[in-house]
Amino acid sequence: MGAKQLRDLVEIQIEKSTNFWAGRPKMTIQELEAVERFAKEKSKLFEKVFDSPEKIEKINKMQNSAL
Repeated sequence: MGAKQLRDLVEIQIEKSTNFWAGRPKMTIQELEAVERFAKEKSKLFEKVFDSPEKIEKINKMQNSAL
């Protein structure tokens, strides 16, 4: 799997997680701040995740097992 495809899968998963938390009624300020921090950190995640083919392959296997 190419880095772009994997990045797209990670992006979709992040969006699903963010939508789940952001869509909850009666969120606390702490939860809102956590969602905001998570969204800001995702670019750092991509920098770390996609720095080697071995990591890309490992993430691909993890993604496939989660489906």
